[in-house]
Amino acid sequence: MTIPYNFDPLGSSNMPTYDPGTILIEHSGEYTYNIKLSRGVYKIALCGSGGTGTVWIAGSYGMGSSGGSGAFVEIEIFNPRNQQLQIYAPPARINRGSQAGGDAVMTLNNVEIVRAGGGRPGGAGYGGSGGTYTVNSSSGLITILSTNGINGKGGGAGFSGSAPEGASVSLYGSWGTGREVNSNPGGLRVEYLRYS
Repeated sequence: MTIPYNFDPLGSSNMPTYDPGTILIEHSGEYTYNIKLSRGVYKIALCGSGGTGTVWIAGSYGMGSSGGSGAFVEIEIFNPRNQQLQIYAPPARINRGSQAGGDAVMTLNNVEIVRAGGGRPGGAGYGGSGGTYTVNSSSGLITILSTNGINGKGGGAGFSGSAPEGASVSLYGSWGTGREVNSNPGGLRVEYLRYS
């Protein structure tokens, strides 16, 4: 049962669902989060996964490279009505083999709003570049109040086992770190801020 109040006098389903500051989800690793997002202001974060590198012989030395880190994006949005939110966070890349990190993607009613790209793979003699992000601010489905987007950092090359990592740019743990082997997965986070 809903209780009518002055912003929603008929007691519809647009009443606040959560207490301010409620974290609906915070997850690292491969996951698809689906929810009917109710009206309100939310902070949503997502991060691509890191890339991996490779090994080669230079002279008589075993050399290695690391992949770049995934991009990170955190947006604050006003969602004016109940809409279907989906966020995909990508898995870690296991082993070597110059693997690109996966993209994290947020859609609203099947329209892409945010993409946080995965880190690029490292190769023989070079580290992978960091992932890049995009934000679709013209969808008309939401109002984007603020955007904090950070492109990933590049990995490096050096002796195998000690090639410089593509450092994580995530504000929540070490999501998306790029490495020579076994990169970090991406992540996602949704926080309810207030009814508006």
